[in-house]
Amino acid sequence: TLTLVVLAKNHEDLVAFNMEHVRCAVDELILLANNPPGFGASGTVGNYALDHGRCDVVGLVHADAVFGAGALGAFASEAASGSVCGMVGRSLGGAYVWCNDIQEPTVVSTLDSCAIFARRDIGVRFDTETFDGFHCCVEDFCLQALARGVPTKIAPASGCQHLGTMWKQPEWMGDYSRYRALLSKKWPGTSFLTT
Repeated sequence: TLTLVVLAKNHEDLVAFNMEHVRCAVDELILLANNPPGFGASGTVGNYALDHGRCDVVGLVHADAVFGAGALGAFASEAASGSVCGMVGRSLGGAYVWCNDIQEPTVVSTLDSCAIFARRDIGVRFDTETFDGFHCCVEDFCLQALARGVPTKIAPASGCQHLGTMWKQPEWMGDYSRYRALLSKKWPGTSFLTT
């Protein structure tokens, strides 16, 4: 079963979320506009869903993510099998791996934060002390999972997109750089790449 949390930066973005293949694929749907004062860091929302979600698998997705027919089921199924799963990630070889471009589940180093799916019982929590904002909490979650022997994978699915363009803004990149440095500091000696 799947608890899906859709996280938007404001009400307008939440209303714009594409629901076409969502309602029939989830058992519990939570829609959140996280504008100030909001609910806090993305990881705070993720931990709340891990603690209080009614389903075996929790998905935390951005409102600017689009899911094709069957995609949410594919991600939930892969997560239920024991992986942390998403729609796009980066391999240790440097390649971006998209769910639309693969035929079988593919291991990646970390996921892009636009979509992450995990079983509630894998024993991993979002680190909201270090990653108290938007950036790198998902990447850290993936590295924590790997340290416990849980791989991060992209599951094959079609019709998926991440429409985000915030990365083009200098303040977004500045904030990302600060959290990326914290991620490197937390995981010294661990090889990883982020999107």
